[in-house]
Amino acid sequence: MERVNRGNSPNKDIQRSKTMKKKQHYLAFVLVLTGLAVLAPGSPATAGTLVPLQGQENGEFISDLSPFVFPFAHDGVSGEGIASEIGHYTLNGTFVANVLLGTAAGPFTMTADNGDMIFLNAVGGVVPADLSKVTWNLTVSGGTGRFADETGSFTSQVQLDAVVGSKSPNPYTATLNGAISQVPEGGTGYGLIAASALAGFGLLKGSRKTKTVRL
Repeated sequence: MERVNRGNSPNKDIQRSKTMKKKQHYLAFVLVLTGLAVLAPGSPATAGTLVPLQGQENGEFISDLSPFVFPFAHDGVSGEGIASEIGHYTLNGTFVANVLLGTAAGPFTMTADNGDMIFLNAVGGVVPADLSKVTWNLTVSGGTGRFADETGSFTSQVQLDAVVGSKSPNPYTATLNGAISQVPEGGTGYGLIAASALAGFGLLKGSRKTKTVRL
């Protein structure tokens, strides 16, 4: 009786090898094209793209950090909040207020939970119709970490517990609205993109050396 060979035939081995090569080429091209597409100019994640910023904040105004010299008061602010593109943050700043004009200006710093900072130039003043309200116009002047290239500006509409300068500390709540540059997501960035592209090129190179292996 003729024995039936149940092993893999040479034709099947060749077909299996061709199929594996096709899968390697497909995966390689997907990795390469993914990396190149993200790195291409005009990508939505390009640094510098302005996106809306909205947030809520609460804290305290602190009066007379240094002796009052008419008409200038040297005050401070300390608070915390949550804002889009930033997450939870703390706020610290100092400002010089002109009590005659009801205006103020000074440097503020927002610090995210991981320590990355946004530097701000704050200019504002009290709302004449309600001296317990303050409006800040804040312009981003730089930052650290993922905010190193940050740009943009936003307003902070502040509601104090009492008339400005009438007590210290003076608790407040605030609403933030404006736009800042899009923040890159931590841990993904260009390193992963480059790794994907390199992996793709490696697979392309390696697939050319693939040999037929009988299973």
